[in-house]
Amino acid sequence: VYFGESSNVVSRLGRHWHSLVNKNHDCRALQDDFNLYGLSFFEFYIVSIGSTWISKVKREKKEKVLIDSNKGKVYNLETYNPK
Repeated sequence: VYFGESSNVVSRLGRHWHSLVNKNHDCRALQDDFNLYGLSFFEFYIVSIGSTWISKVKREKKEKVLIDSNKGKVYNLETYNPK
């Protein structure tokens, strides 16, 4: 599982896909599994969307909660520190 936040989900998913296909994704573990299993192994879901999530701070807090509640199951880096 990989959790992320964005104000433009379609663009963000496109950048993830592009990086993975071109074998230069920032998350090495995610890239390694993508190389091993291929695109058909992965599913992409939008967990929350709508005007409630306009605030970047609110999205980052939700992202952190999701990452923290799934420790050991996520590709996200161990040290999570949003800017």
